[in-house]
Amino acid sequence: MNSWHSWSSNGRWLVFSSKETGPFTVFYLCHIDEEGNDSVPVLLSRLQERNFTSMMPEFWNIKPEALKQIRIGEF
Repeated sequence: MNSWHSWSSNGRWLVFSSKETGPFTVFYLCHIDEEGNDSVPVLLSRLQERNFTSMMPEFWNIKPEALKQIRIGEF
């Protein structure tokens, strides 16, 4: 099995990967409520753009203004 996951700092959000739909990894996001019930996972389709490689998303416990810029194609 080839999978990965990351929890948000408050334990309410989960992002995970899967190869269930084909040979390439796709990412999903779901919410966990106060009673431990999960929402239907949402496919993060922007992370599977053609001819691009996506880094696995991580939850960061920072304020929105702390992230100044995201650069594409510098590597």
